[in-house]
Amino acid sequence: MANRDSFKNCKRWSDEFKANNPGRKIQGLVIATKSDLKEFAAVKSESGADFASENGYGFFECSAASGKDVDTPFNFLANLFHMTYEKKCKELAAHASAAAGSGGSAAGASPSKQ
Repeated sequence: MANRDSFKNCKRWSDEFKANNPGRKIQGLVIATKSDLKEFAAVKSESGADFASENGYGFFECSAASGKDVDTPFNFLANLFHMTYEKKCKELAAHASAAAGSGGSAAGASPSKQ
């Protein structure tokens, strides 16, 4: 959290993204870099964590210089994407099953006449 201006811009960037995606659930991460340089931090970790929490985002600290926890946010995102994919697959399968049971196709179109 070495750059206060970047942190200040997080709110603006988050608001802009939400404004451009109305009605969508926005998932995001706040990643505090340079965690190995806490003595030079311009923003406290608690401030970053609070901002993330207030906006429903995950919060991670990492250090590219030391390699500490660099993979953690990527693993979190990969798991999040996988869970979202699995949920969507189940929803589509349930929809297809319901459509097949009612005589319609999964896309909601009528079966073709032969």
